[in-house]
Amino acid sequence: MDRPVAGDVLETADIDVVRLDLSAPAERNWSVLESAHGYQVATRTDTASLPGASQYLAGAELIARCENLLAVCSAGAGYDVIDVQACTRAGVAVCNNSGPGAEAVAEHALGFMLDLAKKITVSDRALRAGPVENRLTLRGTQLLGKTLGVIGLGAIGSRLVELCAPFGMNVLAYDPYLDEARAAELGVVGVALAELMRCSDFVQVTCPLTAETEGLLGRAVCRDEIDGVLHHHRARAGPRRARAAGRLAQRRDSRGRPRCVPYRTAPA
Repeated sequence: MDRPVAGDVLETADIDVVRLDLSAPAERNWSVLESAHGYQVATRTDTASLPGASQYLAGAELIARCENLLAVCSAGAGYDVIDVQACTRAGVAVCNNSGPGAEAVAEHALGFMLDLAKKITVSDRALRAGPVENRLTLRGTQLLGKTLGVIGLGAIGSRLVELCAPFGMNVLAYDPYLDEARAAELGVVGVALAELMRCSDFVQVTCPLTAETEGLLGRAVCRDEIDGVLHHHRARAGPRRARAAGRLAQRRDSRGRPRCVPYRTAPA
């Protein structure tokens, strides 16, 4: 919807496009929604900062209230903002936008991998804090020869594999829908989730949040020994439960070193 061509196509088809103002009075927005035949759902990011805006996510209440709806669509690849079962019961079609953001997200993921490997953010914060007593504490590593584990080889995961190829990384992949032909095409080795976590230096989670992936790492990973994994998450929060991440962060090897780098909030 943000591309100019979208407006042209819809206008040619004699379709009126109304952009909701999430901060506007609810009565005004509901008047628009209740008469709409299609709805591109607001993102959780858009609604999180505005009190009461979560009512515009496509939950069961919205679907029941908007009787004219024929289709709803998410703004990106993830469709956890849509109650698919409620749409199914109401006969409303559901679709997502899986392609437009894949390149940006894959590049962003690679950027974070480089940041972790080279300790860019850590070094920046340390230098801003004052003299560094031992510069070796800021020494990073390289991607060359390291093993990347990718959980989910959709548009984002596949593009990330391509971006990492020039760095000479080995790639393991966990995706129940990955066949041998596609794995060979991408140059990855398909493995079980536990093996991926044990053998990877970096893990990228690029699967969508669905009933199948909800709590995926919490269910499967925390039972296994994990040593030295740099974990970066590019999917919805669901596949990685907070408790699971906490247990990973608490694990230590025989020398007392953390077995998994936990999520961190960068200092201001």
